Amino acid sequence: ERGGSSPTVSKVLEAKPSPSRTGSAERSNSEQRRRAAMRRNKRGEDGTKSVPSRKDVLNEIQTQWHTAVQEGRTPITRYGYVKREEIFELFIYGRGLDTLDKAQYQQSVSAVHFHYVLASSVVNSVARLQKFEKLESITFGRNQIKSIAELRPLSSLPKLRSLTILHNPINESHVMFRELILQSFPMLDVINARPVSLDERKACASRWAVFNQLATERNPLVEEGLKQRAVPEVSEMVDAIVSHATAVDEKIRCVNVHLDQALLAAVEEAFEDVRSVQGSHAIQKWSYCGEASYG
Repeated sequence: ERGGSSPTVSKVLEAKPSPSRTGSAERSNSEQRRRAAMRRNKRGEDGTKSVPSRKDVLNEIQTQWHTAVQEGRTPITRYGYVKREEIFELFIYGRGLDTLDKAQYQQSVSAVHFHYVLASSVVNSVARLQKFEKLESITFGRNQIKSIAELRPLSSLPKLRSLTILHNPINESHVMFRELILQSFPMLDVINARPVSLDERKACASRWAVFNQLATERNPLVEEGLKQRAVPEVSEMVDAIVSHATAVDEKIRCVNVHLDQALLAAVEEAFEDVRSVQGSHAIQKWSYCGEASYG
């Protein structure tokens, strides 16, 4: 790998393909051509193994990820790609988390970007991230993040001040997106490239103070001896409630969008049925009149 501003391709690892499931559809011709191109690129003119091009690796990672998401499977990529646009900035695509073990990165990198990497895999690597002496910023892009609670272990990073989450389910489902992040990561100064203002921080603290108070106060409706919920549990509970409410709201919105179309289609179908019946009666009447006239 080369340091500095020029991007570098990490060691690309190809995992053993998992056995195909019974009854699964055959690969399309385009996918076969793409895989064939990847195999050709892995060998040079002299027949020796060579590193695939950056474009081929990134295209393969993106294709594998989007295909898995569309099919409802857990996205797992076969390749990894790592680059450094600046000496302090590290980009990891797919299977590149082993790069976090490099001492040279741990000493100089202050911003890490995770793209096409499951959030659970990043969280499981929090011990590695804690070795980064200057780590202040983390960016997530396409990581299947559905709840802020999934990222809570990252709050143990002492110098983390900026968190960005893009192209994840949580971006589309949460109306309290920034507030939930700020509640779980109160030390942040920047969320999604936008600074956290003092007014925003005060408003968040004021609203969540109510939940925290409810969590610590004794509830007369709760059985004697029943352990009260801890504050972190309340945060997760509110997160779950908001997620559920937002999901329900999205379903209602979809129903409203498609309801008019469904009603219109039903009316058109009924109208066509009426026309068909009327046309049939007219034909029968014409036929009867014709027969009577002929007689």
